[in-house]
Amino acid sequence: MQFARRDYQHRARIATLDGLAPNRWLTIPTHRPSGRATLIRDTLIAVPAAARRGVSLILRQQYGTSPHRPALDRALQPVWNAY
Repeated sequence: MQFARRDYQHRARIATLDGLAPNRWLTIPTHRPSGRATLIRDTLIAVPAAARRGVSLILRQQYGTSPHRPALDRALQPVWNAY
């Protein structure tokens, strides 16, 4: 299946803790080595270190006061270490 750049394949809408503020988009910048013909499995994360910082910042802003924040950090640690 082709990777559709303007679709939801590399982004998700995340809610706030209180549900009162607007939801926010969490987007992973991507690179398609073969242009439009790039399959999903061949799509790469563009500048992984910058993507990791950006995602980490958004998650900290959205969920930094959550009592479950330590569990989230532990769950994401293998992902951060992979890139």
